[in-house]
Amino acid sequence: MTMQIQVRRDTAANWTGANPTLAAGEFGFETNTGKLKIGDGSTAWNSLSYITVEAPVSGDIIYGDATPKWTKLAKGNNDEVLTLVAGLPAWAVGGGGGGAGFTDNFADASIHWGWKKDNETGSLTITEAAGVLTIGVADNESAKWETVANEAPKLFTGVPGFPCEIITKISSYEVINNTRAGLFVSTNPTGLDENSMISICRLKCAARDGISIVDLTHDEGGIADAAVTTIPIWFKVRIMAHSFLGNRLLFYYSENGSDYTLLYTKEDFYMASGVDYGMVAGIFAGNSTSWTNLSASFEFFTAIPSSGPG
Repeated sequence: MTMQIQVRRDTAANWTGANPTLAAGEFGFETNTGKLKIGDGSTAWNSLSYITVEAPVSGDIIYGDATPKWTKLAKGNNDEVLTLVAGLPAWAVGGGGGGAGFTDNFADASIHWGWKKDNETGSLTITEAAGVLTIGVADNESAKWETVANEAPKLFTGVPGFPCEIITKISSYEVINNTRAGLFVSTNPTGLDENSMISICRLKCAARDGISIVDLTHDEGGIADAAVTTIPIWFKVRIMAHSFLGNRLLFYYSENGSDYTLLYTKEDFYMASGVDYGMVAGIFAGNSTSWTNLSASFEFFTAIPSSGPG
């Protein structure tokens, strides 16, 4: 027995004028345009999207949303992955660890769940409000930066993958002798012991009336510095490789947020013994043995996948 199946059909003008609601899965065909819509049981004709599928080429992906609407995505490039935050997926350079990265603009009064606080006790404070995160230490309180992992209050989070970039901006800084604030990375994602700590561009004041240097330290002491006299200041670390054998780290600073100066390149930074293999990054502020008060305000923190040799 021969069977014939016909779908609902009419001209585009008639469909628009009647504006019916097609049943879920019901087809509606425009006889004069050749276009097709499929109902969902609740959306009127004029609000439904047409079913359009172009002929794909190598590398294309056809994406369907809940409308339903089908879209052919453009071809991606080598080393890119599809990420979806809202709307259509987009190609972006992937991080080796598989994370998409994030930016915290400190826009509310609560610390994002992805952060881990350390050494926030008593008069050592970490507060967030109206686009600024402030780390503060009261006078006569010890928050020694000489061993950042020991006493300095800080926030840290896991890096999104490798290679990646970590960037932050210090918008204000209370200038007190021998206090520092800035950005750090560590290869110990749980303990943050000082043997696996690198601190980038920590502001150091030689006197109460000015900021003297940006410098880079590790557990063996200071290894690079540069003269800087302005606030705000931006810090950046590029983590260019990662394995159980070591990492290549590049440390930058900027006085305008766009032109970065390379301060130091750390080759073959090995994991500390007895720690988990992974990396974290964060922000901190601390004083020296003089136990002077300080306050450092950060406007944002970004951890994003990157590419290139650095």
